[in-house]
Amino acid sequence: MSEPIPEAANVGASAPAQAEVPEPVPAPADADPVITGERAAPEARRGEAFIQTTAEQVLFLKQVDLFLPWEAGHGKVTKAWEDVASSTSELSVFKDRNIALTPDYCRTKFLRMIEKWEKEDTADDKESGGSSDFEDLQELLTQLSGKLEEFKLAKGEKVEQGKTKKAKEKQAGAFVRAQAMIGKRTRVEDVEDAFVDVVDDTLDLTGTALATPQSGKKGPKSVEHVDLVSCLGGYMQAMEAASKDKLRLDERRLGLDERRIAIEEEKTRQEQKDRQLDREERAANTALMHDTMKALLETQREIMRSRERSMF
Repeated sequence: MSEPIPEAANVGASAPAQAEVPEPVPAPADADPVITGERAAPEARRGEAFIQTTAEQVLFLKQVDLFLPWEAGHGKVTKAWEDVASSTSELSVFKDRNIALTPDYCRTKFLRMIEKWEKEDTADDKESGGSSDFEDLQELLTQLSGKLEEFKLAKGEKVEQGKTKKAKEKQAGAFVRAQAMIGKRTRVEDVEDAFVDVVDDTLDLTGTALATPQSGKKGPKSVEHVDLVSCLGGYMQAMEAASKDKLRLDERRLGLDERRIAIEEEKTRQEQKDRQLDREERAANTALMHDTMKALLETQREIMRSRERSMF
């Protein structure tokens, strides 16, 4: 009589149940992209830092400086980052590792590097490369940060100028309409060029209309001085906002210039220190050579004296 088959064995004989496939976990927005395709490295994995050492960062930033993607113009920025990614991937240090960088990775990496540099958090970069690479990295970050900041400032100024112009046109139009209501015509150009003078000619300190009735005619319809005052107030607010924006932009420029000066001063001090070390090293080598030659001459004299003694 055969033994009964264990229940576990019966389970194994039955059709295998389908294993539940876990849903893929979406990658975080700031994670490095996974490289796929023919150029994908077998060991490539999500979150891997493809641009690691200081030397690699220098090579990458040189490509960014070559294309300056943020200046590419409307609709061309993505293409510019594609060019950065492609040209960087062709460098031997990345090509030998079968790494093909993506535009999103390059853009994110660059912005992270700029943010890190602005926070003066560069200790890791200094440890991951030589002094020469670190100095090159600092110089490139200074230049690129300045170019990016200048672009933002110029763009901000252009936007603010547009806003100010629209505000002036709007307030000037409102003022002209208000003047028309009291029978006094004022050209838009005059309002834009000498707005305050025109208002002073039209309003007293309380904002009351100063127009007087003409003989034989009914006096001008009274205009609520609130309209004119609010018109002037809106215009002055627009001018004040524009002035504050300009001051803010000037302060940012000043801060950037101070940062550049500090970098240049540090670079100069380092160069002076290196020159001093070179001088000391040359002096030490000269002294060592002098002592060596002196010792050789003394040895030769001793040999000659020894030979002379042996001859007698």
